[in-house]
Amino acid sequence: MHYCLNREELNQLIDFKAHSKEVELPDLALWIEASRNWEVELGCLNYLFAQILEKKTHEKQDCSGMIDLLYDSPEQMYLRIHECDHEFITYMLRFLREANVSLEEELVKLHSYMCEYKYE
Repeated sequence: MHYCLNREELNQLIDFKAHSKEVELPDLALWIEASRNWEVELGCLNYLFAQILEKKTHEKQDCSGMIDLLYDSPEQMYLRIHECDHEFITYMLRFLREANVSLEEELVKLHSYMCEYKYE
């Protein structure tokens, strides 16, 4: 099973791992536990991670080590970090944008499709 994190969920995962901050979203706590038990693959987009780091930097938070923290996570939990590279953009452009869906929601959905090998 696969679950792709949105920006808020990814932010809470980072705060949980970096600062042992309690996860506020109950479903997310379950997803994290399942991922730590290698039962569910969590997915995240490096694009959303960059936005989170940018916001934390503007808020004068110490972000040192957060990149290593996230990129070392696949050794401790079932986590796939998806790079928004040219292949992902090419894949994304195969679909027409839905006007009523945010770019973040659409990226999360497309990432889930790719992880499930849905290419229709």
